[in-house]
Amino acid sequence: MFATHIDHAINNADWQHNTLSDGTMTCAYQEISALFDVIADFLAEHQVQADDCLAIEGVNSVPAALILLYLLKQGYSFVLYPPMQKQGKELAVRPPIPDFCRYRLIINPTPDNASTFNAELLEHISSFEINDHFNSALANQGFADQKLYLRTSGSMGTAKIVVHNHQNFVGNVQNCIERHKFTTQDNVFIPVPIFHLYGLGAIFLPAILTGANVYLQAQSNILKFMQAERSFNPTVIFVTPTLCEMMTKGLRSERNYRLVVTSGDRIKPELFREFDAKFSGLVNQYGSTEMGATAASSPTDGLEDRVITMGKPMAGVEIKIDEENTPQDDSGERIGELYCKHPYGFERYINEQGEEIAPAPEWYRSGDLVKIHENSDIEVIGRSDNRVNRNGYLVLLSDVEAALEKITDVEQAIVLPITGDDMRGQRIAAFCISDVEGKQIRETCFDILPQYAIPDEVHVLKTLPMLPSGKVDRQKLKTGQF
Repeated sequence: MFATHIDHAINNADWQHNTLSDGTMTCAYQEISALFDVIADFLAEHQVQADDCLAIEGVNSVPAALILLYLLKQGYSFVLYPPMQKQGKELAVRPPIPDFCRYRLIINPTPDNASTFNAELLEHISSFEINDHFNSALANQGFADQKLYLRTSGSMGTAKIVVHNHQNFVGNVQNCIERHKFTTQDNVFIPVPIFHLYGLGAIFLPAILTGANVYLQAQSNILKFMQAERSFNPTVIFVTPTLCEMMTKGLRSERNYRLVVTSGDRIKPELFREFDAKFSGLVNQYGSTEMGATAASSPTDGLEDRVITMGKPMAGVEIKIDEENTPQDDSGERIGELYCKHPYGFERYINEQGEEIAPAPEWYRSGDLVKIHENSDIEVIGRSDNRVNRNGYLVLLSDVEAALEKITDVEQAIVLPITGDDMRGQRIAAFCISDVEGKQIRETCFDILPQYAIPDEVHVLKTLPMLPSGKVDRQKLKTGQF
């Protein structure tokens, strides 16, 4: 499990002086064992037992990172929640604590004047909530047996709870170490939430288990990023498409990173090329809450391969496509929904009461339409449920998005099916970040799209609602929450 790997990292004599930092607080690897003792006393003070399952919510900070490492090392089971996001001026309502969790532990941001990790700091930044609906009988049904529970993003519907076991999760982390070639010489900058599978399993744990220097940042923006650049000098960065755009537009100086990994929504090809020319090393990674890291490209791949594809499957991952009733591309190659068999995938879906919704299938249905190249690179075309029938034609909404983004002054476009039909079939709406009025954008569509693919509505927004994973929250758009 994780205990051996974490012990090796924090006790390796060659790595002792490498550090974990969040810009406010910094600790060397050689200090972590003693800090784990502080966490053990903290949990004991709150009567948390080794077989208690916890719901954990936090932000990117040294205290939060150390607590996650300690829980994994000790084999705790816990549900991972990304940090709460604001809805307007108010925080979103916290989801209920699952019935199989005794407590919810909320780890708040570290004060700017806090530089020492101790019991007083933990008490100040943390709060425990007792679960009034805790079902102790569930603890004897495998809910305290070294499990990691994660919520799906819910970007296209209701979020589910996904169950991973620690042993498989270690395998997923090792795949990322091998693919991205982490070393103790790396300075790994993490501005994406470590309370999400991407941030935890593909970035934070691989960096820690290889003894890299790690710098965490919460709610990154261009000014905070520049500050981290000056103080930390990163060699490896994990980003979202939004941060890629901020860096490309906001940073004047060029530099060469060893590796920049992006996941979530695809980066527009023009932005990808511009970013890579300025900073180098940009690669795509593909995965899901259920499977973890499924595929990734490499900086040694050709630029256009990195622009177009998500790279090759991770070690041990098998892929295939379902070609039935799927369209062909312009070259006549078949596009199909991606299925994958992953040796380190999830176990099952459950609900808040701990009841199994469905076991993990042998072949996981990703929900993405893809084309698999001859060299096994995966090219994602769009979501399989993000296509509609209009006038007898199958319309891929990703194609409509690409066409809209070629319109001058349209920075980003999301196209979704909306309620209702008309003479052409299922109605569709476009949500664009632009300085141009929606009416003008729609008029331009008549010149660049076939009539059956023209959106029925065009909404112009200043920003798109985002999930902590860096993906656009399409569900909010569909339900008018913009």
